[in-house]
Amino acid sequence: VQTDPSTQTQQPAVSESERGLLLEVHAANLKAIKASLVVFTKETSEEVRNYAWKAIDEHLKNERDLQALAMQHDINLSSEESMAILMPIFDEAKTEIAGLEEKTSAEFGSAYVDGLKRGHEALLQKLEANVEFANSDIGSFIQMTEEAIKSHVEALGALPVEGQATAG
Repeated sequence: VQTDPSTQTQQPAVSESERGLLLEVHAANLKAIKASLVVFTKETSEEVRNYAWKAIDEHLKNERDLQALAMQHDINLSSEESMAILMPIFDEAKTEIAGLEEKTSAEFGSAYVDGLKRGHEALLQKLEANVEFANSDIGSFIQMTEEAIKSHVEALGALPVEGQATAG
């Protein structure tokens, strides 16, 4: 059975704001993965190490989904235009991760948890500020990512690390 292509629904082109959000998620995934890898050279807490494995796994899955979505919509995450947006984010992430690597084991856990939590909360604010998506594929991906971020923030808040303020 052949279908008439003129009757199929076409996804609208990806807007600049949608593309920008995908780039933000891309950068956040890479940063969280790199920061979580540092855990295994610095942290002795089993809870923090277990969280880091989970974070790596979930950010890799999100990144694979993002890469597939980008390919589907002809978004080149490493184009010159994309890199112009990503490089300042990557430079900031590189500085933050270098700071983590300099922490002593005693300081590391709270610095890792606090940094990741702040990063997740900042990304969540950006994603939640964009509630309308012309492209439903991207809207669905962003909604799924928001839920994952909320879960990560909650898990980070529950980790028992020295020097971290606890809710009272």
